[in-house]
Amino acid sequence: MNESTSDFRWQGFFQHAAQPIFLLNRRRRVLFVNRAWETCTGLKLADVRGRALPNVVKWEDLDLNYHLVAAIDQEKCIGCELCWTACEDGAHQAIRRHPRGNGGPVVEIIEEACVGCNLCSQVCPVQGCITMQQVPNAFGAVTWKDYSAGRKLAPRSEQFHTATWANRA
Repeated sequence: MNESTSDFRWQGFFQHAAQPIFLLNRRRRVLFVNRAWETCTGLKLADVRGRALPNVVKWEDLDLNYHLVAAIDQEKCIGCELCWTACEDGAHQAIRRHPRGNGGPVVEIIEEACVGCNLCSQVCPVQGCITMQQVPNAFGAVTWKDYSAGRKLAPRSEQFHTATWANRA
């Protein structure tokens, strides 16, 4: 089956939808965007097609010293604990949960355990409540090839990638 937009029979139906819509083909390439999507983003399909390609690299070429941690804006936090649930069940147990009603935050990031996977910010229902912050270091980029050849990584806490930190609950 040809996946070009000219063969897409429902294009007119989606074009007039009020909600922004984009469709991907089987190879996960953008096949179609409607007018609402273009209005929402301020971009035309031709403007975005292929823009991410220069940023795609092989995994062994990624910088192992690049490190992100989550940061929770406690003023925006509604205390739903979805971030804690996602991190506890599906990630690195890097969010501490506090008893409700103590006047303080309900959840907080355990920075020495956070690997920057971004799962918590993806499940948070409040826009901009959880953001990812780069952890600066004075070390240069180290790829997997460099590391395999004996080059050292920037130091991280001994709890990084482990579940040995105290007071997890």
